[in-house]
Amino acid sequence: TGFGPRGTTATLEQMLTPIKMPALLVDGDLEMSGSVNIIGSQGSVHANGNLDIDGNSGLTISQNAMATGTLTANDNWDPGGLESGGMPEIPLPDIHASDHFGDADFVLHGNVLPDGTADTPRITNQAGTTTYCVPGGGGDGCRGYTPPGGTGPFGFRYDAASNSWDLNPQGSGNNTNSATYYAHTDVKITGNPGTSSSPILLTVIAEGDIEVTGNPDLRPEPLSELQFVTDQDLKIAGNISIPLAFEGRIMVREQIDF
Repeated sequence: TGFGPRGTTATLEQMLTPIKMPALLVDGDLEMSGSVNIIGSQGSVHANGNLDIDGNSGLTISQNAMATGTLTANDNWDPGGLESGGMPEIPLPDIHASDHFGDADFVLHGNVLPDGTADTPRITNQAGTTTYCVPGGGGDGCRGYTPPGGTGPFGFRYDAASNSWDLNPQGSGNNTNSATYYAHTDVKITGNPGTSSSPILLTVIAEGDIEVTGNPDLRPEPLSELQFVTDQDLKIAGNISIPLAFEGRIMVREQIDF
């Protein structure tokens, strides 16, 4: 309530209610097709741009399908809840990998930092004062290395040609160190690390791209709610399995391709 001259008042009332965030939220346009299942109590999709849905291929959204722009879908397709374009925008956080640097257990360095400064490929602690591993010949030197106090080997291989780290722990065991990794480079997850009964407990925060192929079984590192954060693009091509017992957030600044 505000008070003005000669006894005038003005009252502003605002109802404050929590926003139920959708499972998939995109600050732009979104195209969906294939055998996609967005399920659960928060199994909604929202695009702050246009939403194009090809529902002829078995695509399921258990809650709402909404867009701030236009929503285009097949005549015979319906979500479990509301289907509408012209909806209000849902604000997204301004995603930066560096905001989550404090969560890192280990830092992956390449031969150059994103600002062009030369660097040395290695895995360090968060402060960068302790080097746990320097990749050896062929870049494989860190795959089987278990850091002091670690729960398993790193499982990461460095590729100098692409200045990226590749998680493929086959050969050093199918499990890897349970931790949050911060990468100044691109990160790739290949092969089939983890199993449904013993998934890899892993969080990856990258200033570069994150690409997942193969058939990994992943959960976030136990102390984290994050699965992936990237300043660049995220591409998931394969049969990734994230068990429903954990809520792993995936935050992407640029483009996503699932």
